[in-house]
Amino acid sequence: MSDSSRNQRRFRTFNVIDYFNREALGIDIAVSLPASRITRYLDKLPEYHGYPLKIRVDNVYNTLTQKPYVFKGF
Repeated sequence: MSDSSRNQRRFRTFNVIDYFNREALGIDIAVSLPASRITRYLDKLPEYHGYPLKIRVDNVYNTLTQKPYVFKGF
């Protein structure tokens, strides 16, 4: 997700949502979110919430052409 501040500076947010109870497990906000930062962030989440049984990846641009990716199993 992305937005801009009052001075028109763009920033991005990385949101991790538990779809069962609609709880936000984590939100990372930055001007740039490279893959290394996302993987580091995802590695820290199990310390607080445990490992998920499934992961659903919902990329806005891909949802128009294909089904969302669901990772099953750890």
